[in-house]
Amino acid sequence: MPALQQEHFEHPADVLAVVADRQARGEPVALAIATAIEGGSARPRGTLVAVDGTGRMFGYVSNGCIDADLAHQMREALDRQSVGSIRYGAGSPFMDLRLPCGGAIDLVIDPTPDREAVAVTLAALENRQAATLHVHPELGLLAPGEDRTRGDAIGFTYRPRARLSVAGRGAVLRAAAQQAHLLGMEIAVASPDKTDLDALSGLNPIQSLHLTRPEAGADLPFDTETAVLLLFHDHDWETAILTGALESDAPYIGALGSRETHAKRRVALMEAGIDPAQIARVRGPVGLVPSLRNASEIAVSALAEVIAAFRARRRAMGIDEAA
Repeated sequence: MPALQQEHFEHPADVLAVVADRQARGEPVALAIATAIEGGSARPRGTLVAVDGTGRMFGYVSNGCIDADLAHQMREALDRQSVGSIRYGAGSPFMDLRLPCGGAIDLVIDPTPDREAVAVTLAALENRQAATLHVHPELGLLAPGEDRTRGDAIGFTYRPRARLSVAGRGAVLRAAAQQAHLLGMEIAVASPDKTDLDALSGLNPIQSLHLTRPEAGADLPFDTETAVLLLFHDHDWETAILTGALESDAPYIGALGSRETHAKRRVALMEAGIDPAQIARVRGPVGLVPSLRNASEIAVSALAEVIAAFRARRRAMGIDEAA
């Protein structure tokens, strides 16, 4: 059997984009949805995986222990043109395919996923709106408006891609933007230094804003799926940007600097008329590891804190890990 050709996509929008592309070209494509997880697993409930007519897989459900077989099963479903369910792990008929982490994974494979459901969900995610897909173990992906009360239909709600609005200058700014890009986040960048913006242009940020006056702030995007990270050493740029960020429902707002710097930052925000309860939302010093002196390490430490904030927000909202 030839080696599996695979793109390890993680966000549902990336997988759905492949499905929509193949459908638009009239090419075969199957979609698998992880409907249940028991015990440990590399991926959560609701994980999406696509396989096109060439056998190439987009997405993953394991760290390599079952993906090749799943791709094979999805190609067979394309040949049969029939929806099917499959189980790996405990209780599976495939006893030779073990899940080292224990437990089990149930998936529904749909060789002809509903085009409207794919298009509507993809459009919502690209417009930074949550979207829900419904899947039935015998019928596959249900069309929008189709009766979802029948039998064992399950709905999975997906969230827009996490985004980082980052402002600052120098090595730490560049490292944070690069790390966020590697994490699959959208990035919006603002800096008073055009050379920083030029250096980051290859990451295709959704916004690249040249700052000219500290008091003008930055018209960066802020929403419930956007973290805000300020990475200045000249902190005069911060107050106006933080004032705008604090008007949003951003899950994370943080700014680089020592404890002494953060105390001065809080005073500046109070003098700007910001409520102390809102000021308390600003994290400083940023990062899970204190007193780092390396730009790349500071970036990783800060982004780990950002990820923790996203997870905490979603748990508080009762959102499943897959979303």
